[in-house]
Order: sequence, then C-alpha cells, then structure tokens
Amino acid sequence: MKLLDRKVRDKLIELYHKNPNTQVQSFLKIPKQWVSLSETERLQKYIEKNGSVNHRSIQKDEVIIDVDSEKKSFGKIHLAALERLWNLYEYRREQWDSGGDGYHSQFIFKQLNQIADVDVADVKNDIIEFLCGNFMFMYQEKSTRRYIFSRIRKQKQTLEKEELELCSHICMVKKKLIQIEWAPHRKGGTKKPYISDLGHCTTALIEGKTPQIPKEVKILVEERKEKRKRESQLRRWSTEQFQSSKYPACIRFYLGEEIEGKKFTEYRDGTKRAMFHLISYFKHTKTEEELVAFIHEWLIKISLSDEAIDSHGRMLTPYTIRSSIKSNKGFVSCRARTELLEEIGADIICKNCPHKR
Repeated sequence: MKLLDRKVRDKLIELYHKNPNTQVQSFLKIPKQWVSLSETERLQKYIEKNGSVNHRSIQKDEVIIDVDSEKKSFGKIHLAALERLWNLYEYRREQWDSGGDGYHSQFIFKQLNQIADVDVADVKNDIIEFLCGNFMFMYQEKSTRRYIFSRIRKQKQTLEKEELELCSHICMVKKKLIQIEWAPHRKGGTKKPYISDLGHCTTALIEGKTPQIPKEVKILVEERKEKRKRESQLRRWSTEQFQSSKYPACIRFYLGEEIEGKKFTEYRDGTKRAMFHLISYFKHTKTEEELVAFIHEWLIKISLSDEAIDSHGRMLTPYTIRSSIKSNKGFVSCRARTELLEEIGADIICKNCPHKR
C-alpha cells in the first residue's frame, strides 16, 4: 500500500486489526468495485491500479451523524449548534470535514456489537435522532435570515406559509459506506479533522465518556422484536388461510400479504372499513359464526397485539363484528376497496391486479 498517504494507510491498518472484513473502494471519478482489507495481495494491486481508496464500510459499532447542507457555510452553523448539544452528553467522538459538502461526527457505541444485525440500522437511526433532538433540520427565514431548527421535516406548504427554506439537515439514509479519514474526496477536498470553534485541526478526537445506548432506544429495540414476532405470526396465518392467488390484491393486502412493498399493518387507517370489505367478500362463502371467528382472528393478527383493535386503539368485539355482518349486504365493489386504498396511499397494489374492474 505504498501509494497511499501514510495517514490513510495507518487508518486502514487500524481498521484491519478491528475488522479484517472491512470493505474499501476507490470512488473518485466513478465508483470501482469493493475489496476486503483481508485480501492483501488483491488490495495492493487494486490500489496500484486505481491510485487510492477513499471509501470504507461503516463498522457495526459506529454511528455516523452526517450534516448535509446546501452550502458548506450552512453546515458549519448546523454543526456548531449540534456540538453545544453533544457537549452536554460528554460523549467521546470524532469530527471530520468530509472534503466534500458534509461534516461527519463519528461515535462508537460498543453495545451495538451485541445487537442482532437485522436491528442495527434501525437502532443507529434511533440513536441519531436521540443525539440530534430538535436539531435534525435547519431552516432560514427568508426575511430576517435567522436560523430555525426542527426535529421534523416541514412540508412544502408550511415552508411557503412561514417563508422558510431548508438549508441543512441530518442525513438519515441507512448508509453503508463513508469517506476514509485523510483520504481524497471525489469533489476535490480531503477528509480532515474539524471542530467548529477551531476549524481544521490536527486531531478529530473529542475526549469524553464511552457512549451508551440511551434507555429510550433500548425500549424501541424490544418493541421491534415483539413487532417482528407478531408480523411473522400474521404472515404464517395469512399463508395458511389463503395460499391461492385467486383473491384480488386488495383482499390479500388486507389479510396481511406484502404487495409492491406495502403492508396493511403500516397503514391501518380505515381498519373498520377494511373489515366491512372483508365481511362483504367472504359473506357468501362462510356461515355467520365462521365469519365472526375469522374476522376476530384477523383483527388480532393485523393489530399485532393480543386484542382486536381498530387503527385508533379502540376494541372491536365479536358483538361489533356480528353487528357489522348483519348490516352488510355482501355487495361491496372493487371500486369501493380501491377508494380506501387510494385514501391511505396504497393504491399501487392494484396496479397489475387482474381482478380490478
């Protein structure tokens, strides 16, 4: 690796000792293929051919807060506000100017190594939201040029009404790669240590306590485990009950099948209407008792809980279901079901449905 800058080489050696399977890449003019640090001979030839490597895979215990701005000057202001917040946590971290448009604050949460891989990306996002609090988005008033921070992204209508423009935000894409420290950026700069009060400096490390996963995030991890368990039960139940593809996409969607990347459990607005549609669809093929039992079980599965509830958390008892069955004539049309899907933003599932009329 003699072609590499000494500091880049030292960083790769550090990463190799921590995780030999770390992937690196050359992405200057165009992205090249990935290569593992453990493939030493191949890596040497790769560097000789491409001149450098400047991207690496993010480590499992690493949380990256990426300040992404319209202008570099906005990013400096955003980062300075975040630094004042982080200094209250006294967390150990590194801060870098990416060499491109952004700034990276890098935290090591060792506890992440104990979390299942399927959870890690979500947990990292939760940690980012916890660490950034009300400073996720930075806006500027058009008239006063004053900066305003927010936890949530404001809608276009709100921005127009309040005469605000988004000038910086925290990137929440589930990133898999990051610029290598001290390496050249494809936009012409070099990733260097950065602390807002001092500008570029010789070390990126800000001393402090070893970061711990916040209690609020741990609670979310446990909630997700339970949710995945319930979703698995729903899929198994749906498959056992309805293996045939003869049912329209909307009916299969209500029953828990994922279609076009959409799941009814993620929307559930209109649960009572969906229940009415299912009663109508199956009323002519099931007895009243069978239909009551079936709908009650569906509500429990789709609610991802031990109780049959609607999207507002209200109980739907067998008595409620029976009343709905008695008032249902069994003639709900495909168009009525499509209208509900349009209202909740899931009408794409009907795009290729042969049953649609």
